Amino acid sequence: MSRASTPRGDVARERILQHAVQIFSQRGFDGFTTRELSSRARVNIAAINYYFGHKQGLYEAAVDDVHRRLKERGNQIFASEVAPRLFGSSVGESSGELALSARAQLTTLDLGQLRLIVAQIYQAGRQESAGVRLLLRQELDGGQPAAQLEAYFLPGTQLAAGMLSSMFGIPPTRARANVVAFNHLLGRYVVSDERALLGAFGTDRPEIVECCVVDTLLGTLLGSDVSRESR
Repeated sequence: MSRASTPRGDVARERILQHAVQIFSQRGFDGFTTRELSSRARVNIAAINYYFGHKQGLYEAAVDDVHRRLKERGNQIFASEVAPRLFGSSVGESSGELALSARAQLTTLDLGQLRLIVAQIYQAGRQESAGVRLLLRQELDGGQPAAQLEAYFLPGTQLAAGMLSSMFGIPPTRARANVVAFNHLLGRYVVSDERALLGAFGTDRPEIVECCVVDTLLGTLLGSDVSRESR
């Protein structure tokens, strides 16, 4: 269990977490020692034990920190990009998780608007690529604990599927499947090396890659080919 800390301690704790996310995502749980991490983070090794108790506690805190940052970015996108298009005005970031009971108030997004939102989500994911890589590695190493699924993954999936079904007339079960597929594909794109993506899409222009990625993500979300309709 992590401990409460002073403002100065908060800086050390955040620095440990920042480096922990990077190294866990690159090497996995057993790929490094806490002594090596303390050297990278420029903290005394005792600080890791003080704040996180042990290596497993540090790992759990790193995963939680990734989920927290991704949730914050999601709420920011909702407040700045989604809400104005749905309600005609912005909302506070704390209102990012719109209640499903409010779906009747939603207006319909056109494909161009939805494409802009998907692009924002992809760009935000690229900025958190190390954290996303950590979550993907966690999946490969044994899967997310049920508590994490219930706290982080399921509410967002339910919300997105409900909005998708309401606004685009997609049957609820299919909408949920589309959202799950979208999330998995998004994660794979987010952690891909830019050079690999350039080669895969047969171009030397990053803007073309992003355009292709967003079209693919949007098509997955809607279950259709939208590369022409969304332009």
